[in-house]
Amino acid sequence: MSARLAVLCIGLALVAVLGAWLHLSVVPDIAWIAHRGGVYTGWGAIRAAWPVYATAGALLGLLGILVGVFVGETARERDALARIATAEARATLAEEDAQHAQAEAEAALAAQRQRAERAEQKARQREAAAEQARRDAAAQLPPVYQRITELTEDNALLKRRLAGALESLERRKRQVKELRQ
Repeated sequence: MSARLAVLCIGLALVAVLGAWLHLSVVPDIAWIAHRGGVYTGWGAIRAAWPVYATAGALLGLLGILVGVFVGETARERDALARIATAEARATLAEEDAQHAQAEAEAALAAQRQRAERAEQKARQREAAAEQARRDAAAQLPPVYQRITELTEDNALLKRRLAGALESLERRKRQVKELRQ
């Protein structure tokens, strides 16, 4: 229950108590002199003076309505201001959260950018090392090919000598065999 509703209930209870007190203690003492000279007391006086009480009741009712409207409007304004303050607090909190998230995202992006730059630098270094290895290999290839060519020529020469030596050996074997016979 809100504070306004509690105050309204207490106010209505006080009005009910006042009405009961008036009914029990004041009403029997009320008197009314009618326009034809008749005198009424108690509830009869209230019934006879109904125009006065109706007018007073209407005025009090209007006054109550005006006060009620004023109090209600004031309460609605207070509630609206409280909702506005709550919304502003939420907006401020959301803005702070957004700034925090943006700062985290920027930090993560910067870290990712640094990792990417380091990876790119390592890739460049590896590429440079691979290019240097290619150049070194290319520089070593002509002497290697030349050495292969020399060895191939030497091998061919040795094969010819071997073939000549084998022929010579076969000839000598035949000569020795002819001589033994």
